[in-house]
Amino acid sequence: ELQATLQETIQHGLAAVTINGGDYQNWLELAGLYQQLAGVKVAGAYENARAAYQRARMASPSSPVPLFQLAQLELLEGNKDAALQNLAAAVQLKPDFAAAYYAASQIYASQNDLKNALSAAALATQYAPQDPLAWYNAGAIAYAGKDYPDAIAALEQALTLQSNYANAAYVLGLAYYDAGRTAD
Repeated sequence: ELQATLQETIQHGLAAVTINGGDYQNWLELAGLYQQLAGVKVAGAYENARAAYQRARMASPSSPVPLFQLAQLELLEGNKDAALQNLAAAVQLKPDFAAAYYAASQIYASQNDLKNALSAAALATQYAPQDPLAWYNAGAIAYAGKDYPDAIAALEQALTLQSNYANAAYVLGLAYYDAGRTAD
């Protein structure tokens, strides 16, 4: 039953791009479907998702969204360098694309490249200053790099924006402790 539903859903996606292949959003929808299948390792799904994202890029070359989503697809496959290249291309198209900086910071942090991780995280906070997750991310990365003053500043900002942010409060407590501010 699941296989029949998947085949039907894919057929609807293919029909949408057949009817209007010039609309990049149709390609994005089809690519997203294949990406979900790639996430559970369905044979051929990664390749089909990648091809659909490329078609979306061709249909809308000025949009950073296909590149961002292609980066997410590459991460599913463990291709961190390809993901970073796609994120870099996305911010060339839209320099204030905070989500791309956030994703890049996570990739760099996973590679223990905290300098680039913190730079990307700082750009995410610059372009999304009202996003507590961006501030938490920057604070957590600064904390991991033992940059306690910057960690504290970022985590305090996260808590200013969302006072009940438990993860931010926890890491802030750790940063206060490591900075010698035990009373805080």
